[in-house]
Amino acid sequence: SISGRVIGSAWWFFTLIIISSYTANLAAFLTIEKLVVSISSADDLVGHPTIKYGTKRSGTSWRFFEKSTVDKYVTMRNEMLANADEVLFSEYHEGVKK
Repeated sequence: SISGRVIGSAWWFFTLIIISSYTANLAAFLTIEKLVVSISSADDLVGHPTIKYGTKRSGTSWRFFEKSTVDKYVTMRNEMLANADEVLFSEYHEGVKK
């Protein structure tokens, strides 16, 4: 009968829309998860190609890096000095703006 065919066609069309929406959302979710960068320690920052980090020039954090003899902190200090114009600030609010 014609009414059965219409109902069957509508059901399959609805099913197709639901499956394609689910697939698109799943693909988007999985893509976003792969882009997240996880930083859990100073070791993760050392030599990271895209993340720049810094501190206030006259603050206690900078003094820590200046006086440290631990290799990873010496490396971090050298990376900050190499990018000093971008990552070392004289005022706290300058760093917050960046």
